[in-house]
Amino acid sequence: MTEMRHKKKDHKGKILSAAMDVWAKTQYQNTSLNLVAKRLNMTKQALYRYFPSKEGLLQALRDDFLAKFLQMHEIFLEKNTGAGENEFLKNLVNLYYTFFKSNRNHYMFFIRKIMGNPPTLRKETADLATKMTHAIEQLLARQAIHVKPVEINLSLRFLISAIILFLFPLFIKNRGGCPPPKIMDEGIWLEFIFTCCRRGILNDSLPKTGIDYERIEKTAEVTPEDIPPNDKLMDAIEAVVTEGGLDGTSIEQFAHRLGMSKSSLYFHFKNKDDMLGQLANTVQSHITGLLDKKVRLFGGFPECSYAFMVLLGSYTLNKPSLFTLFSWLRFQNIQLEFKPPDPAFLKEVFSFVLDGIRENELLPAFSQRPFLPAILLNILTMQTLIIASGEKPDKKKIFRELHILHRHCLYGLSGAFPAGNSQQKTGERYQ
Repeated sequence: MTEMRHKKKDHKGKILSAAMDVWAKTQYQNTSLNLVAKRLNMTKQALYRYFPSKEGLLQALRDDFLAKFLQMHEIFLEKNTGAGENEFLKNLVNLYYTFFKSNRNHYMFFIRKIMGNPPTLRKETADLATKMTHAIEQLLARQAIHVKPVEINLSLRFLISAIILFLFPLFIKNRGGCPPPKIMDEGIWLEFIFTCCRRGILNDSLPKTGIDYERIEKTAEVTPEDIPPNDKLMDAIEAVVTEGGLDGTSIEQFAHRLGMSKSSLYFHFKNKDDMLGQLANTVQSHITGLLDKKVRLFGGFPECSYAFMVLLGSYTLNKPSLFTLFSWLRFQNIQLEFKPPDPAFLKEVFSFVLDGIRENELLPAFSQRPFLPAILLNILTMQTLIIASGEKPDKKKIFRELHILHRHCLYGLSGAFPAGNSQQKTGERYQ
């Protein structure tokens, strides 16, 4: 009996390994059991002896990944208790780099299946999060920086998001399936990531001036009146998506909401993806137009970057369907090869980032990867909104968290908080 259990465990391990490998080649877009069965030269029915369904296998992959992920953090905390800020952050960067380098499939699995949905992780990682935030709290206290627990949680969110994102150029293939380009020595790039975590993404030469966060919020916040009305078709798509999500919607439901036949709807759209694609284009057009009115009127990257977070956050709060739409876009964007952002789109939407690089406001290394600061701001904003979506959104609380996360981006871990008392404003106005 014991020998049979060991054999079954071994077989499960081989299936998990094969699934991680073959599904990674599709970046988890095609999670067909047939791919796994073919890799193992076994029938699909034989797989069901070990896993009852595809969802069961995906959950087992997730559990296996999280077990390894949590274990490495436990070892890290044992070795870094009492470490100074530099040692702690350097070791944390190297921890993630070493973990994902040993199995590069884990990196995309984390991006696609773990990082994008933080609320699902809170129960599973609660104990680890408590230990990590306690370690960061002690680290800051040794520098006479005393902050509230909620602010420490934001510090941890910033560190994990920044490190994972900035490892991107080292692990993801470019167009054509070629390995990542040698933008610089890996050791130098890891040192750059450490620098961003410790003191932020701004150039050393840029003076640390006060930012009037309250003024930016009042100017950059999107109200319902700022959003152009949709036509009847787009209104129906938004309403159905908001009510039923992606999986719970169909062409029939859209047609019913519009009071038209399914065949008539196909006159306007090829399929459901075409509908959502047009909705995404509408959203992009709205946001692009609002950037001129609410972001580009500010001077310099520090103010423009926060105005961008406020604009994106408040626009999304006024459009509940965007939570579903952004989820759909994330899945639709999964490709065998990483496709860099379109330069024209970057220039139009993220001109404040390109201006910041040109004016030497940002660290020089970002000139080689100009989309990274914008994506970090986007990720932190959307994570904050997704976490808040489980309860009645509190706009003031959301802006407060975005404000703290923004300071982390600009000034790094300890620089996000004034020494001595987190409530001091160092020339900033925030109520």
